[in-house]
Amino acid sequence: MKKNTTKCTNTTETNDNVSAVSKATPYLKGKKMNIETNTKMMPDSFDTASLKFKQKAKKILKTIPCKSIPDAQDYVRVRAGDGWQIETLLVQDEKTRDYYIIAQKLHDQLLTKGFRALLRMAMSHSGDPFIWILKMSPIDPRTESWCHSAMAKATLAETAWVQIGEDRMGYREMMVYTGMNREPQWPDMEFKDVLRLCFNDRFIDSLDHPVVKRLRKS
Repeated sequence: MKKNTTKCTNTTETNDNVSAVSKATPYLKGKKMNIETNTKMMPDSFDTASLKFKQKAKKILKTIPCKSIPDAQDYVRVRAGDGWQIETLLVQDEKTRDYYIIAQKLHDQLLTKGFRALLRMAMSHSGDPFIWILKMSPIDPRTESWCHSAMAKATLAETAWVQIGEDRMGYREMMVYTGMNREPQWPDMEFKDVLRLCFNDRFIDSLDHPVVKRLRKS
């Protein structure tokens, strides 16, 4: 009898332990599953998509050139809109061949030394902006037809990439490039800032300017 009592007691204790473990197991299993689920939901810090450099390099313009004729190898576009062009008076230095913009207060005094021009915002296919100088009152009457032709080419360049070349006779000819569908990425600045970058050190606002003095002597 004594032995049977001992066995029954041990069996009861064992069953109680199993029952306690069984009750705890669902909690432990659930906790383990939650940990695994949370681990899967956490983003991978070393995923290539999350490490890829996204910021685009911004081109800082320090100067913008002006040209009476675009480079022969370039296809160019012209920015449409009255806010991206201006009619003004320019003068070309006979020594350096550089173009200078003249302040409005001096237009009457320097009209015979300079020429009227339409300045238009333009860009080459390589992404380089420039001011396209379109002469409106050519000094040499023989170039008048070419001036009108240049105006027409600039207007066409508002919607298409054009190339201004020169044939063997010295005449300017134009080719339209239809294989380039992308639009130019214009600089994020106002036209007055474009003019400032172009003519900052070539602005005539006094008759005492060295270029004016040279022109008056010639």
